[in-house]
Amino acid sequence: MQEKLEIIFWTNSSPFSLCNKYKNYSIVKNYFLTEVFSYLNKNNISINQFNVSPLELVKLISKLDNKEISHAQSKEILSKMARENISFENAIKILNISSQIRDVNIIRSKVNEVLDKNQDAINDFKDGKSRAFGFIMGCIIKETKGEYDATIVNEILKEELMKR
Repeated sequence: MQEKLEIIFWTNSSPFSLCNKYKNYSIVKNYFLTEVFSYLNKNNISINQFNVSPLELVKLISKLDNKEISHAQSKEILSKMARENISFENAIKILNISSQIRDVNIIRSKVNEVLDKNQDAINDFKDGKSRAFGFIMGCIIKETKGEYDATIVNEILKEELMKR
């Protein structure tokens, strides 16, 4: 019960005030319940010790919802904001995070580069081993450090695998 009371206090005396600051209630709720609680549990702190204001959290969630940053980037930003008590803008500057790359030509080039290095995985995919697709996708995400839009990468990877 104490944790619930602290959360209501943190969100300006209303459990809905955080959601009212952003149009997509669902993503706010989900991000709060997963990532914020995960951070609190991992660092063994209460919501009152959480150094990110609701307004700064909404800025972060907005960029995630608009696909300007990846989920992995959002977690890194959240952690930086909370640990160092800094704004969203300062966190992305310090972490040198820019918007996700969505240019199809750039993404296609990187997908083909990764495919060229992983012929065994391509063969496994053709042999019906579904894990091969996830392996290749993971290689692309690792090489791009999560900076490429995963939805676009997924689509292009499917297209390129069908060509080979």
